[in-house]
Amino acid sequence: MDVLGRMQRQEMRLQLRSSLRRVTSLTRVRSCGLPLGGAMLVRSRNGIHHFAGMATCGYGWSCPVCSAKIRHHWASEARRAVVAALAQGMSALFVTRTVPHTAEDALGVTLDLLAEGRWYVANQKVVKDVRRAAGYVGGIAAKEITYGTSGWHPYTHDIEFFAGELSLADFAAVSTVHYEYLHQFYCRHGFGGLSRQHGVQIEQVRLDHHTPLLPLAMLLQKWVPHGRPVASRARILPSSPMERFGARQIRN
Repeated sequence: MDVLGRMQRQEMRLQLRSSLRRVTSLTRVRSCGLPLGGAMLVRSRNGIHHFAGMATCGYGWSCPVCSAKIRHHWASEARRAVVAALAQGMSALFVTRTVPHTAEDALGVTLDLLAEGRWYVANQKVVKDVRRAAGYVGGIAAKEITYGTSGWHPYTHDIEFFAGELSLADFAAVSTVHYEYLHQFYCRHGFGGLSRQHGVQIEQVRLDHHTPLLPLAMLLQKWVPHGRPVASRARILPSSPMERFGARQIRN
C-alpha cells in the first residue's frame, strides 16, 4: 500500500474541505469536520485514526472528504458483487464511456449528451438483441466527472453481467454495437472524434488464480479515481439481480 501517497491525498482533501467552508452556501458542508457541539473523541485502530463527535455532511457531489469515503464504499460493494457473480460462473464486462469535447464545452452540455448517448445505445433494438444473445442480466453504473486542461470531463462506468462465459464472438459483438451506436449518436449532435481508445473502452473482468485481485484492483482504480476527481455516483440497475450477488441496492 502506498501509505505516503494515501496520506498526501487525505491531507489534500482536508485542505480542500477547509477552503470550501469559506465559500459554500451548503450549511452541512460548512460544518463538516467540525465538532458537533461537545468534545471530539479520537480512536486509533491499526494506525488509522477515527473521530467521534464530529459533524459529517455526507455530500458525495460537494465535499471532497465525504465523497472519497462514499466512493470507497461503493467500490467495495461493486467488488463484492463482481466476485460473487464470477464465482457463480457469470461473466462481467467493464465499460467506460466519455464524450469528445474541448475546454470551451460546458459541463451541462457534455454531461447531458453522455447520459442521452448511453440511453440511446441501450435502447437500440440491435443492441438489445446482441446483449440478449450474449446472456445479459444487468449491471452496475457509475458516473464520474474530472477536471483538467481540456475542461470538465464526464465519464460513465458500467459493470455489465452476463450469464455464463462470454465467447469471443459475443465479446466482439457487444463491443462493436457499443461503439458504433454511440459514435452515431455523437456525430448527429456535432460531437465527432469518438475512438475505441478514448471514447468507449470495454474490458473483460477476470479472476486470475495466481493474482486473484489484480484485475479487480485495476477496475477499482477506475471506479475510485485518484487524479483530481470531482464527483462519482453509482447505482445498481433495476434489471440487475445484485441481491443474490451479496450487494445491497444502491439508490441515487
